[in-house]
Amino acid sequence: MAYADSAVGYEVAEMAAGARKNPPTNADASNFSFLVAALGDFIENEGNGKYGPLAGPLPDMTSDTEPYVKLQTIYKRKAERDMAALADHLSQRLAAAGKPAHTVPLEELAIFCKNIRNLQIVSTSSYAAEMAPGATVHHEAVMMGSLEPASPPAQTPVFWYLALRALNDAQLGGGEPTAEEVWRRLSEAKEALQSNGMDLSALVSTGSTRSPQP
Repeated sequence: MAYADSAVGYEVAEMAAGARKNPPTNADASNFSFLVAALGDFIENEGNGKYGPLAGPLPDMTSDTEPYVKLQTIYKRKAERDMAALADHLSQRLAAAGKPAHTVPLEELAIFCKNIRNLQIVSTSSYAAEMAPGATVHHEAVMMGSLEPASPPAQTPVFWYLALRALNDAQLGGGEPTAEEVWRRLSEAKEALQSNGMDLSALVSTGSTRSPQP
């Protein structure tokens, strides 16, 4: 027996409900914002308040060829009907904002349908806000970014972030920043974060004062 639960998770449901309640009305809004609003409409109407469009592929199963092909056809047709319904909601949302229905390509809609259960909205502060006078470093957010180190550890994204921030800080000092100046500011950032409990040993060797090699 094959069964694919098309119920969306809590985060996706909250995201879609929020977009439905406050849909994009500006013609400059992103395609994604219209797709999420349309998803909210689909869940509320065709999805009985909790189901999203069927992705289409069959779940893992053991079956003879003939039954498998029949099930595959059933799933594919249901996915096509769901995508058509989502496309109708999308067209209405686009029209309300004065945008034509073809604004969102069919390929983009299909990719969206296949990845609905993986949707996330990540809100970050702008670089301008971080650099504003009196702004504070969000240590918890930075620490969360280090929970899954890359291989090698020195390639972890948070380290690149700190390095670029150090370069920017050095440039703000005027003139062409030297490698020593960038390294000094990078070491200062390391010490500040370590004081808040973050392990940055892979970025700068503890107690090291060496400069990066050219």
